[in-house]
Amino acid sequence: LTKAEPSEPDKNKQYKQFVNHVNALLDQNEHVVLIDLLHANGGSKTLLDDINYDKLLAYSGWNTATNSLGSALALIGAHAHGNDPDMLDFLYERIIDDCLYQSYVRIKVNEETIKEGINIHDLGDDATAIEKTIKKRLETIVKQYTSKPFNVWLPWKRTFEIDIDMEG
Repeated sequence: LTKAEPSEPDKNKQYKQFVNHVNALLDQNEHVVLIDLLHANGGSKTLLDDINYDKLLAYSGWNTATNSLGSALALIGAHAHGNDPDMLDFLYERIIDDCLYQSYVRIKVNEETIKEGINIHDLGDDATAIEKTIKKRLETIVKQYTSKPFNVWLPWKRTFEIDIDMEG
């Protein structure tokens, strides 16, 4: 179990230079892929809030650097073969899952679930109720990134993996 609050980047000179550079590239309609490795298994909402995330070609903040890179490379390959509308959905799925869920919502859900005596690695019959809690909490923070509806489920009945599906 991780600590109750995620760490956030130090907004020092180097951070500001990086953010300014990324935003300048995005403003020039350059293809930018952001692999967010601030946390082990999760991205930084602070970083997302400081960049023009909706212009990113891809975003990834999976549980390891290699998984994050692999996911981003796969999306780059898909973009090379055409601009499918589902690409934007995948960008938002990654933002919701890799950053908002893994680094913010999951921490609190795990804390509360453990207090209730439920095993976060095997939710069993409690999985459906926990999915509803997760969706409700995500909806409150996702709306600042997209108004598109989404679905949530825990395919392995544990809090570590979540599946996000943008509707429509």
